[in-house]
Amino acid sequence: MRIALLALLLLAGCSGSGSRDNPSAYRNAWDRFRVQFGLERFLGYACSHEETERDGTQVMRSLPYDQCYRFNASERIEGIWIDEFEGQELLTPGEYARYLRGEDRDATTRLEMEAVRRKWAPAVKRGDPEALRLWSVHGKSAEGAWQLTGKAYRIRFVGRRASYPGNYGHLGVSSHLVLVDKLEALTPLSN
Repeated sequence: MRIALLALLLLAGCSGSGSRDNPSAYRNAWDRFRVQFGLERFLGYACSHEETERDGTQVMRSLPYDQCYRFNASERIEGIWIDEFEGQELLTPGEYARYLRGEDRDATTRLEMEAVRRKWAPAVKRGDPEALRLWSVHGKSAEGAWQLTGKAYRIRFVGRRASYPGNYGHLGVSSHLVLVDKLEALTPLSN
């Protein structure tokens, strides 16, 4: 048994996961171990676990980002949020200039509004004036106002940046991650 485990560790360590993930990015030691040695395909993916639905269906569940990764202290951030299908990109003023010059396009920053959506959704549905002011800028009904899609916005918020570059967002295509904790301003740039 020990020889098989050692062989598995050596094989996984030699082959690598092909990932640019930094094990230090993960909060949980077990997740860091799996990523460090490329063992996710054998021991399960970092920040996820298998659950059984009521009907017996097996599903994979992921932890929220703030329970999975390490983050820096909160800061006030502003920039341009490009909200696309399965893509949430944030361009701060420095990143926007590099983007326009065509530089560093692989180093994108995913803007994650999950916590804000969970917090504001009930207020929007209730018709809370502040929630409607922030979320109805795109002309949707109150019921759909918190599901912004396919637009660009000027945004100002208090949030946290992931402490390490990694594979964030849909299919892990973003190098950086920012979580929005408190939305302060949201203005559409296009119709």
